[in-house]
Amino acid sequence: MARPTHIDNEQLLKAARAVFQERGAVATTAEVAERAGVSEGSLYNRFKNKQALFEAAMAIQDVPPDWVLYLVEHLGDNDLRHTLETAGLMALAYFRNVVPYSTMTWSNRSASQSTRRPHTVAATMALAELFQQEIERGRLRALNPVV
Repeated sequence: MARPTHIDNEQLLKAARAVFQERGAVATTAEVAERAGVSEGSLYNRFKNKQALFEAAMAIQDVPPDWVLYLVEHLGDNDLRHTLETAGLMALAYFRNVVPYSTMTWSNRSASQSTRRPHTVAATMALAELFQQEIERGRLRALNPVV
């Protein structure tokens, strides 16, 4: 198979993300290179080692997840069920990335502390806030929204 003459970082990171999500921490840079259609050396030209590639591929932005933004935008909408179902599907996609990333970084003592941020805490609190507001509107039973 002919290799592309140029592949951008996002294509490399997309391939790496897929491999790490499928294989976990045991994934090799050779597998990532094969998936991306580049040589293993090409990976090392851009990332100093497998850990740097992993952190770049699995990085989670320091912005609220899209499902949290969706909830905030749709607070008080007439169709609470639709809002929660849509946000739930968006959250599943988000956590498909977060859970493997968190598990691998927590189990890897060499991972930088910056990769160990509790991204899910803010998201959980945003969901609890939505529940609290819906409780106050009388659209949900009065239970502890954090639980």
